[in-house]
Amino acid sequence: MNAEDKFITALMEDVSKGQLELPTLPEIAVKIRKLIDDPMVSADKVAKLVGTDAALSARLLQVANSVFFRGLD
Repeated sequence: MNAEDKFITALMEDVSKGQLELPTLPEIAVKIRKLIDDPMVSADKVAKLVGTDAALSARLLQVANSVFFRGLD
């Protein structure tokens, strides 16, 4: 197994165990904060901006799929 394969294997293991944490870019967080403060902004626009940050998107999905929010229809 070459170094690239080892890296990919280790990365996949970390992802499957929920041990991989990617930093959220501060400028994206600031932009999102400003955007959600606008009462005229659409959810689609917020979603598109959140989608530009993989770490934030992954964390939001993790929270949304948590036991806390299960069954809150």
